[in-house]
This record gives sequence, structure tokens and C-alpha cells, in this order.
Amino acid sequence: MSRLIPIFKSNNLLIVSVILISALLILAPKILLGFLKFNLFVISLHGSLQLWWALKKEKTTKKSSSSIASLESNKLYGKDEPDNDSSKISIHIPAYNEPSDILIATIQSCLNIDYPNFEIIVLDNNTPNQETWLPVRDFCSDKKNVFFYHIDNLEGYKAGALDVCMELTNPDSKYIFIVDADYRVSANCLKTAVEIAENQNADLVQFPQDYHSNGKNSALIEEYAHYFRVFAKGGNYNNSVLATGTLSFYKRESLEKVGGWKCNSITEDAEMGLKFQEKQLKSVFCEKTIGKGLLPFSIRDLKIQRERWVYGNMQCIGKLLKSSEISFWRKLSLMVQLTSWVNFLNFSLLAAILSIMLFPLIPAIYFKQALTITASSLWVFISFKFILFGISTKFKPKLHLKTWLINLVFTGLNTFCWMGVLQGKAKPFERTSKFLINSNKNLQYSIVSLGLFAVSTLLSFTEDFFLAGLFLFPAIFICSGQIILKQQLSTQNTPVSNLKEVNL
Repeated sequence: MSRLIPIFKSNNLLIVSVILISALLILAPKILLGFLKFNLFVISLHGSLQLWWALKKEKTTKKSSSSIASLESNKLYGKDEPDNDSSKISIHIPAYNEPSDILIATIQSCLNIDYPNFEIIVLDNNTPNQETWLPVRDFCSDKKNVFFYHIDNLEGYKAGALDVCMELTNPDSKYIFIVDADYRVSANCLKTAVEIAENQNADLVQFPQDYHSNGKNSALIEEYAHYFRVFAKGGNYNNSVLATGTLSFYKRESLEKVGGWKCNSITEDAEMGLKFQEKQLKSVFCEKTIGKGLLPFSIRDLKIQRERWVYGNMQCIGKLLKSSEISFWRKLSLMVQLTSWVNFLNFSLLAAILSIMLFPLIPAIYFKQALTITASSLWVFISFKFILFGISTKFKPKLHLKTWLINLVFTGLNTFCWMGVLQGKAKPFERTSKFLINSNKNLQYSIVSLGLFAVSTLLSFTEDFFLAGLFLFPAIFICSGQIILKQQLSTQNTPVSNLKEVNL
């Protein structure tokens, strides 16, 4: 709720939508029914495309003899050594206000990499408190291949920091490897990345984001993995892989060819992926885990992170639609990936909530019809999500159910937070805090779940118990997901100093 209220207050399009739907409910309910049916069509089409993408990916991976999967069994990951071990690699670690022990652990894991020729550039930007970054500078001071920089008043957020890192990179570097400040990487990560890049002649090799687990937060980790298992992996089908921010391995000359990290989206990684697509540069996704990071410590930070992904990716869609260099079919596959966190329930959910507020003013026949179509849209959405999370969890019952319910918690956020993009509104880059703060004591109820409960209650009074149930169960699903999410976040709040070495 705390994330949705500011979205409603600051979004003129949402206010206009509320006024329009209210007017249609009262004055022109037949026209409203037409809009709701169209919204149902859009939701069905979007879910069908995502399911097609997941199934097409599975089919293609099994058939293609040149896929990454087939290479894994023959060449990769230690069976053959790279032909060119000496290619210099520059590891870039941008950091803002990161706890020093977390950042030092990341740098140390990079120092432990088994590769003969690399440098590490650590760029701390805009961190206000010297006590946060000075221990990191001291740690780096006696390491010959580690270069620490602190810059104040740097613009451009993470993209701006990465642009500075490029300027500081040794000119002999052939590759650049991006590592987030809270990640620990495996000893063989660079050998693995170089071999894939050389064998596949790839300009970008993207590895999955993975997270530290204490055995009790596996469902939340699986919810994050859903993107890579269903969407990113399919990018190998037609060379439409997008970068995802960390554990991204770039050919340096390719980064320079697209003009570096200057971007207009708050998801600079996705926009970089689009730049690569426009220049016809080859991108490859490899499923192998080569590093693990920290999950957000609170529900609030998790929602900040998810909102940034949704909003930034929708900004990228505007750029994608305007591009003349990308073919229609590749645009379609990129659209599927960019909307992986998005849903299009906007019109339907607003109509449902406004229907109960304006109940006395709406003819009964149109009231029931509008809510029936809205319930259909909602169930189409959650049904497709159920199938997709089944695919990513291989239909393991307990894990499947938990990950699906956790994802439904973000239904309202994923529905409304991106609407500012349609107005061309910029959005500040809100960073996910890695300071351990326990803010998960109280259950945070969702506006959407409360609204669905209210609709169900009103329908019960009209004795339409079947339709009431169609709204009640999604509300229960979302509330159950919130309980599971709270448990998952509470069990993962482990200080970084107590974490074991990355087990990859």
C-alpha cells in the first residue's frame, strides 16, 4: 500500500482514468463493457505470448545443436581451457552507500578469481558518509590490480558510474565484466565467460542473477529466477538476449560502438541490451550460476527494486517501438522479455473498485456484466502466471505454489506503477538499500487485495455468491503471498560477515 498511494497521487493519467471510468459506469455502461472486453483481450494476448515464449524456448533448446545447452556438455566449464587466457578483463564494481563489509567481500571474491590477467575498478559515487567508503579504500590500497575511486556529485546514477569506469579502464582490456557491489563471484567466472565469448563470438554474455540462500528463503529466490528460466533463456532463440545489470560480460569495443552507458531509462542494462540489438551485436545467455548476491532486506526495498524494473523496462519499450533497425519478430521477443514483470489489469481493476463505490448509480444488469468481465480478466492473468511459474519451478508443488503467490503480491504495483511512462514522465533511480534494517514486523496489506475483498463482500450482499468467490479467491491468494513473502524476507536477514563462501 505504501508504494501504491504515491503512484496514485503523482499520476495524472490514473486520475483521468478514474474520472473516465466513473463517468462511463454511470452514463455509458455499454461503452465501458466494450473497453473491459478489449482489456480482457489484451491480457489474454499478453499471457499467450509469454506462454508461447516459455514453450518455444523449451522446444528450441532441446532441438538446437548450436545452443548454449549443447555446448555445456562438450566444451564449457572446465573441460577445455580457453584458447586465449591472456585477454585482459576489466571488472567494474559501481557502488553507492554500500556497507563496507559487503563491498569488501565482493572485492575479495573478485581477487580470488582464477584468471591471469584482470583489473578491478571500484567506483564509489555520491556516498555521503566517509565512514562508509573509507574502509573500502583502505582495503584496496595495497592490492596491485585493484583501483578504488570515490566521486561526489556524479550524475547519471549507475549508468553514470559505469561510464566513468569505462574511462578509467586499462586500454589493453578486451572485455568488461560488471559486478554489483553485493555479489560474490566464483573462481572460474572469467574463464567461463571468456570461453563462451570466444566460442560464440559474442559481444555480450549474460549470466543469471542468483542469491544467497539459508535454506528458508528458496521460494523468494525462485521467484527472482523465474525471469531467467522463462524469459532470458529464450533470448538465445533469435539473438534477443537483454542485459540484466550484473554478471554481464561485454566486449569492450562493442560497448564503445553503442556509445557507452548514456541512457534514458532507469534500467540502464535493458536499454544497453536494446542498443546491442540495434547494432546487430550478438548477445548470449548462459544458465550457469557464477555469482550470488544479497536479496533486499525488507518488503519496502523489494518493492522499490521491482518498481524500478517495471518502470525502466516500460521506458525501454518506447525506444524499442521507435527503432527501425530491429525486425518485427525480434521486437516481439524483446517485448515479451521487457513486459515480464508487467501486467495490463489497469482498466479492469479500476472498474472493479469504482463499481462498488458507485454501486447505487449503476444499473444492476451492467453492474454484474462489468464485474463478470473484470473477474474473467483477473483469472486469465493469474492462470497464465500459475502455468508460467509451474514451468520455471518444474511444477514442484510446494515451490510452485509459493513462488506464484509471492509474485501475485506485486499485482497492484506491476499494474499501476508504469502508467507514468505513457505521460513521458521521468522517474528517479531509487537504489535498493543493503543495510540490514528490520522493517518486516507488520504485514503490509495491498490496496488491490483490500479492493477485491470489498468487491466480494458487496457481491455477497447481492447474493451472487459465485461472482463473489471469483473476487474473493484472488484476494486470498495475494494475502497468502504477503504472508509467505514476509516469512521469506525475515529468514534471509543474515549479516554478510556470517555468510559462507559462494557455493557454485
